Amino acid sequence: MVHHERMEVRQIPVPLTEHDQEFLRAVRDPGSPEYMAVHRLVGGAPKLEKSFAVALHALMSIARKAVREEVMLAGYAMLAATQNGKDHAAHRAAWHRAAEVAGRE
Repeated sequence: MVHHERMEVRQIPVPLTEHDQEFLRAVRDPGSPEYMAVHRLVGGAPKLEKSFAVALHALMSIARKAVREEVMLAGYAMLAATQNGKDHAAHRAAWHRAAEVAGRE
């Protein structure tokens, strides 16, 4: 599922190691496995070869989704830990947090 967000364009300095730059070059190369993987993970067809900015934006989208999923999993784990009935407040808080994160997707 592709979400369309209004994008505010800002230029900010991003420190990149040589390994980061090599990885970005691979992500932008239409013949590379990295390029194909990013296309699958973003669920769309950004023109990664267009610029480093497009590639970085695609990678940020992938990272944002992965972090949200991790937050949800942590919420579910917290919810499961409270299932013994001892801490109803923690149970409700975990459930609401997981629902809030899921609602952002």
